[in-house]
Amino acid sequence: SSVVAVGWFYKVDRQYRRVGRASVLVFNFGCFLAVLVPSIVGLTLGKNGHSSEKSCIIAFALAAAILIGCLVSSYILMDKMKVRKTKRNSFWTLIGWHGADNLRKMINSTPSNRWNPNTFNSEFDSCLNPVRVSVMFGVCVKYLAPGILLVLLCTNISNNNFDNGVYTTSQLALGYLIFGLIVFSTVILFVYPRLLASPQERDELLVETTLIGKLDWIFTARLERPPPQLAE
Repeated sequence: SSVVAVGWFYKVDRQYRRVGRASVLVFNFGCFLAVLVPSIVGLTLGKNGHSSEKSCIIAFALAAAILIGCLVSSYILMDKMKVRKTKRNSFWTLIGWHGADNLRKMINSTPSNRWNPNTFNSEFDSCLNPVRVSVMFGVCVKYLAPGILLVLLCTNISNNNFDNGVYTTSQLALGYLIFGLIVFSTVILFVYPRLLASPQERDELLVETTLIGKLDWIFTARLERPPPQLAE
């Protein structure tokens, strides 16, 4: 869940501000479907007697079609006003691993050298220096690791449903329950990021100190500072 949170949820508000919420959500959901649907189709074809080669070809073709469709839809849904205001590349804003880059920036920077992601000198240094976190960290966190984990999950569910596995029904139900709780907690932290706010940040941003006021602040979806009070 931490890999998914860093790759897909951390710093997603930055993407919202630059290309629009609808475009980002369509791309993220489309990438999820581009892995889930072909995995289910490929495993189902394999269980029904089709060859592994044919199943893989169909699955990869379906994944490519879904991915292209979500990219086109995301581009159409981009907020053109926000795209014009920002100086960033809109395509990179949509597909980039911004949360991972932020972590790389904190890890690779030193008091005497400020390391910036997506610049030639910094990225070249991270590839040659073994103590730096390279760009492959972002690729793995954003796409590779979640994709592999989702395929493995579909494979395990397929094997347990179609084959005589070593787990009983109650054991499988417990496993599904634990997995569901992990997904639920990840989504809750994404929707209500103030649950992870530090005590200092809470003291700085809280307007009401009552119990109801604190709960209302915590379960507010946006993490933003209150507008400054104008002097009378």
